[in-house]
Amino acid sequence: MTDTISIVATTREAAHLAVCRLYEYGKALTADQKPVLFTAAEYEDDITARQRGFLHKAVFPQISEQVTFPDGARFEWRVWKEMFRARFLGDRFVMRAIPRWDAEAGRYVVPKRKTPHRERVSTEDLSIKQYSKYIDTVIDTAVVEFGVHFHFIAEEREGVRYVAPTRKTKSQPAPAEA
Repeated sequence: MTDTISIVATTREAAHLAVCRLYEYGKALTADQKPVLFTAAEYEDDITARQRGFLHKAVFPQISEQVTFPDGARFEWRVWKEMFRARFLGDRFVMRAIPRWDAEAGRYVVPKRKTPHRERVSTEDLSIKQYSKYIDTVIDTAVVEFGVHFHFIAEEREGVRYVAPTRKTKSQPAPAEA
């Protein structure tokens, strides 16, 4: 068995069934003397195509159409996309052992130590919640700093906004009067 099981549960009953299924799978693996890894975390969807489309087809084009700098310069939406990405997402440093050319040996060699290398943070790395916050930040910045007036269909904007799932709370019984 080399399968991986991923289960998304939205109710207590579904979570219970998922745990039972994982337990059965774990029993089968340990019977074969294989170690088992169980992980549980809050489920987050990937970025939806609607969020991406809204940002690229509704937000950035309106910014590029409306913003003109004092010297008359205007930028296309791709420039605005990269400017906002660099400003709000930035870069991260990752440790890598990148092969380099060794002139004496006449070949590429892999260094013994990893060194930090800059890597751009992409919007593809964001969760739905983070992407929604990023869209809000871009819109707010364009309005405040550049005076952009956005024209959206209300349903279109709300359709890509992150809404936290509602949790059902147990109702407390009313206190008995004496």
